[in-house]
Amino acid sequence: MRAVNKLMTLFTCSRLSDSDPRDLGNIAAISRLLLQDASDMFDVIETRGLEAKHMAS
Repeated sequence: MRAVNKLMTLFTCSRLSDSDPRDLGNIAAISRLLLQDASDMFDVIETRGLEAKHMAS
């Protein structure tokens, strides 16, 4: 999550008129990967939580 926070800071501090379109494309690709990783992580946590709840029943 710290990486996503740093990426959002980068977005906030960059001016679009001063950026090369390739740089913006790279930033967008990296942000998609980070968000997908975070989504996958939460899916695993949810699955494990449901499994633990089922085992406890």
